[in-house]
Amino acid sequence: MRRLFFVPALFLCLAATEALALSGTPYLAPGAFDVVHLLPPPPALNSAAQRDDIDAIIAAQKAASPERTKLAEEDAKVDLARFAFVLAPDFSFGKVPDVTAFLQKVRRETTGPSNIVKDCWERSRPFVADNRVHPPGSMQRDTANRPGAAVENSAPHDAASPCLPPEASTPAYTYSYPSGHSTFGAMTAILLADMVPEKRAELFQRGWDYGRSRVVGGVHFPSDVEAGRIQATVMTALMMQNPDFKTDFAAARAELRAALGLSR
Repeated sequence: MRRLFFVPALFLCLAATEALALSGTPYLAPGAFDVVHLLPPPPALNSAAQRDDIDAIIAAQKAASPERTKLAEEDAKVDLARFAFVLAPDFSFGKVPDVTAFLQKVRRETTGPSNIVKDCWERSRPFVADNRVHPPGSMQRDTANRPGAAVENSAPHDAASPCLPPEASTPAYTYSYPSGHSTFGAMTAILLADMVPEKRAELFQRGWDYGRSRVVGGVHFPSDVEAGRIQATVMTALMMQNPDFKTDFAAARAELRAALGLSR
C-alpha cells in the first residue's frame, strides 16, 4: 500500500552511475533497532493533540506565501537536487556520482523502518482527517495508492506489539506517520553537513525546511515530520558505527569536497 504512482520516478530522481564500489553489506542491519518502540504513537483521533496538529497545518497553509507554497510543491520531489543550491549556486549532483550512489544506498536501506511504523499506526493523511486541509497542485494525488493495490502490512503484530490490526482493505492514500520526506531531508542534511561542515547551518536549515514543506502542503501533520527527523537521526547514528559505512562515507566526502574546491 505504500507503492505510489510516483515511486519509479522517485528513484530516477536519485539515479546516478554507481561509480563508487559500495559495500555489498547493509549499513543498517535488519532488526538493528526497534523502530516501533522507538517512536511515540501518533496523536489519537479526536484527541487534543490531533486537533493541535490539524490547527498547525491550517495555520501554516494560511500563512504561506505563494512562493512558499510553490516551494512545498517542488519539495514533494524526493530529489538530492533540492539540496544542491545550498552547496553552491551552480552545483549539480550529476558531478558527484560517488556521493549520489552513497546517498542512494542510504535511502534504500532506511526506507523499510519508516514503512514499518506507517503500517503499525495506519494514520490517515491530514486532508482525509479534516476537509479544511487542501494540498496544492498534485500533492494529494501523489500520496494515492494504486487502484486495486493488494493489502500489505510490514508491522509486527505479535503479543508484544503495540501496532493496530492490519486494515482489511487498502486505503485510498498512503499512511501519514512518520513522514518519509522528513526522514530523507533530515538524513541528507546530517550526512551532507558532515561532508561539508562549512555549510552545516545552511544544510540543516534546508533539511528541516524540506520537512516543513510537507506541513505547508497539507500532506503531513507536524508530529509526522518530527517523527521522521527522530528516526533519521537514530538511523544515521547507528550507520555511522558501521565500518563499511565509514569507508564509503569517506570516499563520498572526498569526491564532494573536491568538486566544491574545498580542502580535504
